[in-house]
Amino acid sequence: MQNDPITQFRQALADAGVVLATHSPIIADGALHRAPLVTDRPGQKTAWYRLHLDSPIAGAGGDWRQGLSVRWSMKRPSALTNKEREMLQHRIERERAERQTELEVQHKEAAKRALWIWNHASSAKADHEYLRRKQIHPGIARQRDDLLLLPITGFDGDLRGIQTINPAGEKRFTRGMQKQGAFIRVDAMCVFC
Repeated sequence: MQNDPITQFRQALADAGVVLATHSPIIADGALHRAPLVTDRPGQKTAWYRLHLDSPIAGAGGDWRQGLSVRWSMKRPSALTNKEREMLQHRIERERAERQTELEVQHKEAAKRALWIWNHASSAKADHEYLRRKQIHPGIARQRDDLLLLPITGFDGDLRGIQTINPAGEKRFTRGMQKQGAFIRVDAMCVFC
């Protein structure tokens, strides 16, 4: 078992504080996978990993919630040949570029969904439970069924997503939206009217 790369990879993750649930198999196909941790509730998958069994055998993984990450190689870094180091570096760069492309597509799709929802919503009603409880006016908010909608934009003014607020005050962002550099404008919202 000591020479089994999957077992070694699982142990390297655990040593870094990323303890995968025992029922979660590691798929060593080089693709990015999400997996549950031993501390996750049913249905949660806060861990991520990617494992390559082609030479050089290597992988990376982490915990999105805690911000933990680890890189692992079957060989010690000092034991890698120059060719293996070069192959590993190219693989990392290629996967980083692929991930960036995937994120950009995800962000565009989220913005597209949010724009559709925003355009098909009506002005928020002043008697919405959340607004009454907080004693604030709707301002720029819109409403769809019982959900308040607030636009989330970037500095370029483009809609990135929306924040929904239900009558109980629970807030959600558009899934997959680009959050970095995004904000909700409040200057157009009358908070103390």
